[in-house]
Amino acid sequence: MTPEEKVLEKIRKVLIADSTINDYVAKRIYASHISSIVEPKYPAISLFLLSNQKEFALRGYVSVNVQIDAWLPAAEYDASDILAIQDRIRTLLDRQNLTDTDIGLTVAQSIELEAGPFMHEQDTGLFHYPSRYNVEAT
Repeated sequence: MTPEEKVLEKIRKVLIADSTINDYVAKRIYASHISSIVEPKYPAISLFLLSNQKEFALRGYVSVNVQIDAWLPAAEYDASDILAIQDRIRTLLDRQNLTDTDIGLTVAQSIELEAGPFMHEQDTGLFHYPSRYNVEAT
């Protein structure tokens, strides 16, 4: 597993283990962009590796940007629900140590870069809220 794949796996594990996130999406946290999932089930969260910003001389050390998107059916949820998910994601990930010896991951830092905007996807009937994090890991 590459360091980038380990970052996505760790974020997924953290989100799945949280009771607030679990109450909304259960285990529907996809480790790829939602558009690449065949018949995704909602509500859901998707994780997408945006870029490999830097790869240092030290083998396996990376700095990556990860987009985390929350997706809720607008017919069943409202803006306060998606904002509650976003707030919980921020609490779990922003400036947190995500070391995970089970998958061989040491994370130096996880920092929120931006969040929003809140969107209503007319074609799918979904509320959508993206956030972006920079994660430095080995």
